[in-house]
Amino acid sequence: MILLAYAGLGLSAVLLAAWAWPEGRALERATLAAVLVPALSVGSIVALGWVHAIAPLPYALALLALASIAAAIGGPGARARVVSDLGSARALLVSIRREPVLLAPALAGLAPLPVAALAAALAPPWAWDALGYHLPIVHDALATGTLREVPTTVAYVNTYPHFVDLSFIAFRLALPDPTLIELGQLPYLPAGWLGIALLAARAGVPSHRALAFALPLAAIPVFSLELATNYVDVAVASLALAGFALTGSAHRAGWLGAGLALGMLLGSKPSAPPLALLGVGLVLARTWRAGALRWGLGAALTTFVVGSPTYLRNVLVHGNPTWPVELRLGPLTLRGEVSVTELAQQGLREPYRSMGWLGRLASSWGEIVPAHPIYDMRIGGLGPVLWLLLAALVPLAVQVARSERRRALLEALLPITVASLGTLAAPAAYWARYTLALPGALLAAYAVLLEGTPRWRAAGSVVLGGLSAAALAITLPGFTAGGPSLLALLGMDRQERMAAVAVDAQELDWAAAREAVGPGEAFGYDPCFGMPGRIVRDDATSRVALFDRAHATLPELDAWLRREGVRVVVLGEAWHAPLARTHPERFRERFRSLYPDWQPCAVFDVLGE
Repeated sequence: MILLAYAGLGLSAVLLAAWAWPEGRALERATLAAVLVPALSVGSIVALGWVHAIAPLPYALALLALASIAAAIGGPGARARVVSDLGSARALLVSIRREPVLLAPALAGLAPLPVAALAAALAPPWAWDALGYHLPIVHDALATGTLREVPTTVAYVNTYPHFVDLSFIAFRLALPDPTLIELGQLPYLPAGWLGIALLAARAGVPSHRALAFALPLAAIPVFSLELATNYVDVAVASLALAGFALTGSAHRAGWLGAGLALGMLLGSKPSAPPLALLGVGLVLARTWRAGALRWGLGAALTTFVVGSPTYLRNVLVHGNPTWPVELRLGPLTLRGEVSVTELAQQGLREPYRSMGWLGRLASSWGEIVPAHPIYDMRIGGLGPVLWLLLAALVPLAVQVARSERRRALLEALLPITVASLGTLAAPAAYWARYTLALPGALLAAYAVLLEGTPRWRAAGSVVLGGLSAAALAITLPGFTAGGPSLLALLGMDRQERMAAVAVDAQELDWAAAREAVGPGEAFGYDPCFGMPGRIVRDDATSRVALFDRAHATLPELDAWLRREGVRVVVLGEAWHAPLARTHPERFRERFRSLYPDWQPCAVFDVLGE
């Protein structure tokens, strides 16, 4: 199903890109198509949500309809261009093979993909934010068939920009089973690779070399580790790279494609607005100079329409577009539950916690081999490739200054420069996963530097490939959080793997509790519990129900349990757990949470009369 789903999405995307951009190069159309794939998948989910039909069969039919519509719109001309572009892709691969040194960065960049896939296949979902507020949206959509405000006390479930989460729903519908759900960011990776390649090609790098130098993006340690989790930073970085690459277009399809990519970027992460606005500014400047400002305004409108809904809802409901994070705009402060400074310091250990922003950034970039690699490292995570790319900036600047094509090169490098600087606008830029677009943009700059001299290009290719391979070696323990190796996991059964790689030591207890909830029944919880993703069965046959009352009486709690068909319930120690213990005829305690200082709670079976 997943191959058919993404074949349908890919066909629709390439046909629409070929129809919209007949004058473009194959690489430009491919980048636009890579942006259209997540856009079409999310659009399909939104449409199905309107008619309460989010399910595998309606999704498959929607993709079939999309492909048919795209074929009809494109007509013979688009089909002919797709065939031609496929020929160009084949020629590109042949060109890489004819320059053996390019295989070093290319293969090193591709190597993390099967490793991430193996990690996703072997380990249960164990990333904190995924279980807290990314996956609950997927689970609720599968349970209800629609998109709605999810009943929960976890603010981010409903206030976090949802674009990538909606694409996770589409990815889950395409899976034959939920095992590989944590590869949900993988469909965004082509947009990142092609965006880097297009940035380099605009500065004169041949397409095959540009793509070979783009592939090591996946070898950046935090990037490859996040490929196996349901976070959003891989998607954000890929959309940013594609969006900034398309800002340099000379055609309305490219400008509107940039607006679409930047809109998806804006709608994916609350720290994205500065980067998205910089990209929109580039589109407006480019179209104004080209005498086509109306298309720039159309791109800006596209960005706003696609990316703003969650922010607008937050303003209407909470008076703050980034709720629950406090927002400061000059003298204006929009209240929230946590300040940006507090958020940026979460999980930081000393001495980093006492440092300023610049000290943390320097420390993070300098930690090439982290002691504990993981998808969510606070300090470190960009690995050895970053230093190679940073070191290349000085000779690149000298090369540009001496070039007879100085003005053209500066214009081509402008999106790379703005994207690089824009990633550092986040208060937590030292947090590597917030700045994954930075090494991508620098890879494009590195390709430009090496284009001039064959001897240096060969050496630079080998060095980049070697450092990328070293980065993967550094990364490997992070796929299992420092636990047993992936090879060791292959020899374990499912329960052993769940115990070895999980959020905490109680994973088997939670798994047993989930299994006790039958089809049509509910796993309930009260407002003390903040990890709703832990209480959903992978097969989506059960529901999750929230009891949103504090300090309720037994009759009130019991009436809710019966109404919702709750079989197992999580109750907070501060509210309802003591009440449940006084009624053993109705509740049987399974276990208590290991986090008494964070979310003290206990899990109970709900007994019959």
